[in-house]
Amino acid sequence: RASLFVVTNRAEQVVAPHAGWLAEAELDEVHYVGVGKLIALCANRGTLTLGVRFAPAVLRYLLLDADDAEPYCGEGGAAERLTDDGDGDDGHHSCRCADVGDGGAANVHRAALHADMAAAHPEQYRALQQLQQYDEQELEALDVRFEVSVPLPGGGHMDVELVAGGAERVVRTKRDARAYMRAVCRHNTVGERGTALRLALDAMRRGFRAQLDARVSPLLTVSLLDAIVAGDSVGGTPLDVHSWRRATRLTATGVATADVRRVERAFWRALEDDFNDDERRRVLAFATGLHRLPHGGFATLHPVFELHVVPLRTTGVDADALPVAHTCFNRIDVPAYRNDAAVGSKLRKAIEHNTTGFGNA
Repeated sequence: RASLFVVTNRAEQVVAPHAGWLAEAELDEVHYVGVGKLIALCANRGTLTLGVRFAPAVLRYLLLDADDAEPYCGEGGAAERLTDDGDGDDGHHSCRCADVGDGGAANVHRAALHADMAAAHPEQYRALQQLQQYDEQELEALDVRFEVSVPLPGGGHMDVELVAGGAERVVRTKRDARAYMRAVCRHNTVGERGTALRLALDAMRRGFRAQLDARVSPLLTVSLLDAIVAGDSVGGTPLDVHSWRRATRLTATGVATADVRRVERAFWRALEDDFNDDERRRVLAFATGLHRLPHGGFATLHPVFELHVVPLRTTGVDADALPVAHTCFNRIDVPAYRNDAAVGSKLRKAIEHNTTGFGNA
């Protein structure tokens, strides 16, 4: 069985429902409802993160205020877009950016549709932009039809019409090119009503709305929900060791205060001077189970990150003990090594062996 989601933008690790296999496979709505509930739990708490970057169109759909609303209501349905220039209104103005006066709503929705397509499918969006540059003679020669090709689970592809009779409709004019671009963008972001992609999004939205705290709902935007659910971005700003240290609680058991302070200094010195950002993130994951920080950074970790200094056994199997993590408590136990350099070297070895204290979690 194929996965429920697929990475649509590898550079940014953006995911969306796997529309390719959904084209012919039975839709398992229960799992999508569950994902929607998980996203709502993150929004309710504000400090939980899934470490997943959902396509902006997915989050935009979850935030719709009404069941019959359209995420890009100024952009109409596919059939409509072939009979007008796409500037009209399909009658569903229940989304949060629809209260733009002086005819500005359509422009807002068109910009959102294009931005969402560019974020989730950057290469295809660039190709659509290039199509808008061709003159009518060049368009005629390209023989572009109102259909797209979707991958099948067992290999190969299947042609799907964007509109009724799309396989026979050729993009010949600039107006056709604009309509084709809008149709492809909608197909790849939210799909049309009744399609498998839309059914998957409807299931996610049901779970999301069932779990979402009514007090939180009015505060959410696409960008805020993305920040909460995804956490800090992959390949983004390096972890700030100073912020990490400020948000850390220092504790100890059976170790002299002077040794506790010495180990503390050696720990942070190793993270700041000896470890690269990838290694720091591995320490974070080692101690907390999180590969990304929740929205708000280290200060929002719950429980608070704890550096716990423990005695170093001088004999027996524990004489060369490594730091141990307790992910349920966001705690890392560091033995009071006699050599400060050992703090960093043992920590590095611990993240390589991932010595997590499940028994004590």
